[in-house]
Amino acid sequence: MTEMNHKEWEGGTVPPQPEPVPAAPEITEPTQEFTVPETAPDMPEALQPTEPADTPVTEPAPEIPAEAEPIAAELPEEPAFSAPAAPPVPPQPTAQPPYPQMPYPAPQTVSYVRPVPYTVAEPGQTYAAPGYPPYAQAVYPAAPPEPKRKMAVGLKILIIVMIVLFAGSVLGFTAYGIYALVTNPTYDSVLPDTDYLPDDFDVLPFEEPEEIPSEDEKEPEPEQNTIVIPDIDVVPNTDGIQLHNVPAGPEMDITDIYDKVMPSTVLVIVTAETGSGTGTGIIATEDGYVITNSHVVLNSRNVQVELKTSDGKLHPAVVVGFDKTTDLAVLKMEGSGFTPAEFGNSDALRMGEWVVAIGNPGGEQFSGSITRGIISGLGRSVGSYSANGMTYIQTDTAINPGNSGGPLVNLHGQVVGINSAKIVSDQYEGMGFAIPITGAKSIVDDLLSGGYVQGRVRMGIRGYVINEMQAAFADVKPGFMIAEFDPDSPFLGTQVQVDDIIVAIDDMETPSLEELANVLLNYEPGDTVTVTLIRPNESGRGGEEFEVTIVLLEDKGETQG
Repeated sequence: MTEMNHKEWEGGTVPPQPEPVPAAPEITEPTQEFTVPETAPDMPEALQPTEPADTPVTEPAPEIPAEAEPIAAELPEEPAFSAPAAPPVPPQPTAQPPYPQMPYPAPQTVSYVRPVPYTVAEPGQTYAAPGYPPYAQAVYPAAPPEPKRKMAVGLKILIIVMIVLFAGSVLGFTAYGIYALVTNPTYDSVLPDTDYLPDDFDVLPFEEPEEIPSEDEKEPEPEQNTIVIPDIDVVPNTDGIQLHNVPAGPEMDITDIYDKVMPSTVLVIVTAETGSGTGTGIIATEDGYVITNSHVVLNSRNVQVELKTSDGKLHPAVVVGFDKTTDLAVLKMEGSGFTPAEFGNSDALRMGEWVVAIGNPGGEQFSGSITRGIISGLGRSVGSYSANGMTYIQTDTAINPGNSGGPLVNLHGQVVGINSAKIVSDQYEGMGFAIPITGAKSIVDDLLSGGYVQGRVRMGIRGYVINEMQAAFADVKPGFMIAEFDPDSPFLGTQVQVDDIIVAIDDMETPSLEELANVLLNYEPGDTVTVTLIRPNESGRGGEEFEVTIVLLEDKGETQG
């Protein structure tokens, strides 16, 4: 039993038991083996453990394995002796039933091995813990790359066709431009759409030559309108228009203003060979002189004009004169007894003052319309329209196509401006502009008295525009190419010849018609200027630059077609 007291069991460690009774003396009689019964015999009452009140309860003894070593006991027959008294047994819990012995296997001795720190094997290496075979870390193959997606055949064909078309168009346009520039430099179809200057080529101070094709070159002409210019006696008016100050009386109602100004407003109907158009005019004199915009009559005298008065009657008229620079023109209709408008002083206008516009937006369908707004700005410079020094009235009054040439009226019924739908701001809405009547008076008076604006200059030439694209093809500067000289041109007798390009005047570059005309506005008839020109090379690329000095002529309407 002593040997069993030190065995470890699954449920715990058996507490030490009392020492067994010493064996009896060896007897010669044969011994008899026996095994420990599964259930221990009852112990004598004297040996039953008693638990004092203050003794702590201990854990019960584990079960004894059934496969414990058998205990051989030799029982002597004689002489009999009594065993010495056993030492007192520690008290045991009374509530704990005895444990039966169970057949547990004999315990095995296990040696303790210090654990080895865990390490991660690198790819391709092996790792082995003590007592275990080595193992290798699994190496997984890399995922195959995704195959590239091929472009659809149809898309490839479309891209190729687009590239070919684009390259062909660029090459064709380039070849045509070079050919046109070298062989036949007539650029009527590429004239710029100027701002205050008209769309046709009649640009002050130049004239466009008329090309007369040969019989072989003549093609069937498209149908054109028949132009009939009436024979009206035009008597120069040297009195001009009269301006009036603001009256001291109260302001008028809108209805009263309309009734006062409408009889002095006319619908302008213009017919040209290539089309027709409408606008508005202001009766300036009792004998039928009418003020309108130059672009309304297509910047030309060679148009048919009819004026429809407020009573619904049509009156034939002619263009007395026009000025593209200020976009003003004067017409004359046959008859007399007309109601002229009262012209006020636009210099007396104030910011925020109410004004009305009367005109024919959209033509005859909406003729006689009136709109109201305020003065939004005074003395406004509007880009190239102000290159000649003219400034404009800004208003939020609706000014639409058809209102051009009509009156801008203050609340006393006085015309203070001439509306122009051409002078617009493309970047903003609700902004209309009108030519102030005080600034227009000198131009209108010149047109009334002589049909042209006095003091304007000309150079006596006709020609074409060489824009930036054409200049790049020919490797020259943009400017004005001379095609023909007037009999009194100051270029005659100099080295200047046809096809030379004017690129500057007194070192001020003139790459466009607007800039050339604006530069000439700084001079008066008789002034001497130095003109810079380029003579293109015969190869069609590059040219030689040179200068000449000329004396400017007075423009007395020669440039008005």
